[in-house]
Amino acid sequence: MDKVDIQIIDYLWELPSDTAFLLSPHADEIFNMPAINAEEGVIRERINSLIMQGYLKLFPHEGLKSVESGIIGLNVIGLTAKGAKLWESIFLPDWSRYVLAISYYIEGNHNGYIEEYNISAISNDKLDEILCSIRDKLSHGFSLNRVSPWSATYWKSFDRGYELKLTVTEPSISDFINSYLCSLPKDWRLPPVI
Repeated sequence: MDKVDIQIIDYLWELPSDTAFLLSPHADEIFNMPAINAEEGVIRERINSLIMQGYLKLFPHEGLKSVESGIIGLNVIGLTAKGAKLWESIFLPDWSRYVLAISYYIEGNHNGYIEEYNISAISNDKLDEILCSIRDKLSHGFSLNRVSPWSATYWKSFDRGYELKLTVTEPSISDFINSYLCSLPKDWRLPPVI
C-alpha cells in the first residue's frame, strides 16, 4: 500500500465518485483534498490494483445497465467493506465528533431563495452545540430528531443518530451557517496524506 493508494481511498471515504473525477487533473479541487502527485496512468493502475485487492468496487453509472469491466472513467467507484476498514485503520476517525452537513436549494419564496439544511451527528449534544451557535440567525423553525439507523457515510451506519433540519430564506444567513459549519474542528480524524 503506497501513498497514492491511501490518497485514492481517502478521496472516496465520504461518497462514491465518478471515476473520471479521480482521474481529473483537478481532483484535488473536486474532492477538496491534497493533490495526488501522480500521472493519470499511475492513478488508473492504482485504482485497478485496489479493485483487484478488494478495497474498491465499481458501481454502474446512472443509465448503464452493468459495469463495463475495465473501462475506468465510465463508472462510479467506492469503498468496499475491506476498503472502509482500511480507511478507518489509517485515519482513526472518532465518529462521536463527526458532523455530516448537507444543504440544497429548493423552489424559492418571494425573493427566490430557500436553502434547506440537514445536519446530523451521532450525538444530540453536538447538534445542540451547533444550534446554540446559529439559533439567533434563524428566521424559520427547525427540528431536531432522533433517527435510527443513522448513516454517517455510504458505508458506515450506527444504530442511532440525530438530525437537525432547518430552512433558510436569506443568502446572508446561509453564508453565516456555511461559515460556521466550515469552522468546525476537523480533528475527528487524522489529516489527509500529503
